[in-house]
Formats: sequence, structure tokens, C-alpha cells
Amino acid sequence: MRGTCKTTRIALAAGLVLFLSHAGVAEVITVNRSALAVYAGGELNTGSGIVISGSLAAGGDIWIDNDSTISANVYGGGAVGMDQNMSVSGRIVSAGDVWINKNSTVGAIDAGGEVSFGSGVTTAGIRAVGGVTVSSSSQVNGSVQSASDVSLASKSHVYGDVIYGGKYSKNSKAVVDGQARRGGAAAPDTWTTEALATSTLGSQGAYRWYNSNSVTSLASGDYGRFDFGSGSTIYLTQAGTYNFQSLNLGGNVRIVAQADSGEIVINIQEDFCAVSGLDFSRVGSNAVTLKAGGDVEIGSNGQVAATIFNFGQTFNVGSGTVIEGSIYAAGNLWIASNVHVQASIPAEGSTHQQVPEPATLVLLAMGGVTIMLRRRQVA
Repeated sequence: MRGTCKTTRIALAAGLVLFLSHAGVAEVITVNRSALAVYAGGELNTGSGIVISGSLAAGGDIWIDNDSTISANVYGGGAVGMDQNMSVSGRIVSAGDVWINKNSTVGAIDAGGEVSFGSGVTTAGIRAVGGVTVSSSSQVNGSVQSASDVSLASKSHVYGDVIYGGKYSKNSKAVVDGQARRGGAAAPDTWTTEALATSTLGSQGAYRWYNSNSVTSLASGDYGRFDFGSGSTIYLTQAGTYNFQSLNLGGNVRIVAQADSGEIVINIQEDFCAVSGLDFSRVGSNAVTLKAGGDVEIGSNGQVAATIFNFGQTFNVGSGTVIEGSIYAAGNLWIASNVHVQASIPAEGSTHQQVPEPATLVLLAMGGVTIMLRRRQVA
């Protein structure tokens, strides 16, 4: 796990603006952040074998290691890189380059930079401002559109058209079912989501230390800096808000949130740190939310039934941990290998506002002039 727990000030995450390429019109797409399973205002890096049930987004670069599964979309404010044996059910949208190693299946790729991938990659389609390289034994089930160069390697297959603005290179063993023609890409779209809103979190108070294997019941209210030794059990006995200055947990600590009568919110002014084996369970069907103004460290092999907001600089999730909720970080987010994020979220909500491109506006203006001339001739 990267980083260590330390006190930091609350940080704001800037709204994301991502760029992709569309033909005909440019769109402004606003995605509801609450419908994302994973969000980072900074960079997002993961280990291998992660499973994300939903979409993920980051304001900076994204790197996802091999053998990982994303059940919806990937939105990157910078470059997006993926290793081998990836599965992305939705599209990949990047303000920068998109690179995929090999033997992966992804949805449509939209990039503000270049797109390139190794052998054995299947994608639904590619639209890029930069160049596109389709490697051997890879296939594009739709079209390829680039404002720059397009290169198709041996045994690659494009089932649609190839539209390029620069050079076009096609190996003799590559197959294009549609037409290859010069055309280039349209103006890029923009994609935004709301920033993490700051608020006064937690409370200040006295320091309390609980020995290992202790059992503690807490009612909703204000608390100070609490440390629990390994093997301790903490009962949050009622619905409401629990305010802490900081909360540090030893190994194999158990938290039971009694959320059967209403929602539970845990506000932590500074850091939340849990060593390996955290068992954070929920009783009842109401939501449990944890918000930390400092850094968040969740050790390996944990089970957390809560949605987590981190307003600090660093959010680390250890290997083998299962998060039964969404995770949102104002800064950088590190997800170690074999982490599962099982978010219970509504369908991804978004609004689309079409903005005519300059070329489209020229055509509309020419059409308007033609109509005016025809009216004058009739008169």
C-alpha cells in the first residue's frame, strides 16, 4: 500500500473536462458523479485483477493493471493506459492518449490524443484527434476516425470505414470492410462532472485509546481522536451522525453499523486509517457513508459496507479488499490488486447538449444565405 496516514487539509476536486471526437456536432456531456462507482479528482492507479461494478472517472491520468474488469465506462482527464487481458463493457473516454497492451475487449474508444494497442484487442470503434495504430490480430467492430495518421498492422480487421486526416498505412494482410478515405475528425466533445463539495467535517476532542479485543458501543454524537487496538469491535448503535477528529483502527477490527432505523454518516475531520482485515458491516438496508477530511488508508483483505468520501490528498485501498459502495477521492486514488468495488448505484445519468462545430455553422450560414436569395428571387 502506498503512503502513510497523516493530517492534511481538506482539498477540493476540480470539475473534470474530458475531450473526445465526434462527427457532425460537438457535445457537452454532464455525468452525474453520484452514478460513478469510482472517482478521483487526481490520478487513478490500480493493481491487477480489480473488478469495478460501474463507471470510473479521474481528473488526471488512469492506469489499470492486467486481468481487470470494468462493467461500464472509463473517463480520463489525462491519458488512459491498460495492461493485458482487460474487459471494459462501456466506452473509454480520454482527454489524452489511450493505450491498451493486448488480448483485451473494450467498448468504443474516444481520445483527445493518440490511440494504440497491442495484438488481440477488440474494440467497438475508435475516434481520435491523434493518430491511431491497430496492431496485429486486433479488430475494430465499427469505424476508425482520426484527424491524424492511421496504421493497420497485419491481420487487423476494421469492420467499418477508416477516415484519416494524415497518412494512411495498411498492411497487405489487414482487412477493411468499409471505405478508407481522407476526412479527419470533428471538434472534440467535452465531459464534465461536479466537484466534491467541501464541508466542515467531524469534531475536535480528547484522545481515547482502546486496548486490543475491546468491545465498544457508540451512540451518534461528537467524539475526538479515537484509536482502537487490533481485534476490537465497535457498535454504532443508532442512526445519525458520528463526528470524530481522527479514527485509527488496528488489524482485524470489526465495525457494526446499526442502520436498520435510518442512515448513518461518519464524519472524520482528519485521517481514517485501518490496518488489514477491517470488517465494516451494516445491519439494515439504509445507507452508511464515511467522509474524511484527511487521508484514507484501508488495509488489505478488508470488507467495507459503506460509501467513502476522501477530501484529502491520498486515498489507498489495500489488496483483496471488497468495498460494498462507491469511493470518491478529491486527490489521488490507489487501488491495489484484487480489489472489488461493488457499488449499488442508479443507471449512469448524463445530459447531452449539442454544440455545432465551426464547419457546421458555416454550412448553416450558407444554407441561410441560399434561402434568403431564393426568397428575393420569388419576390
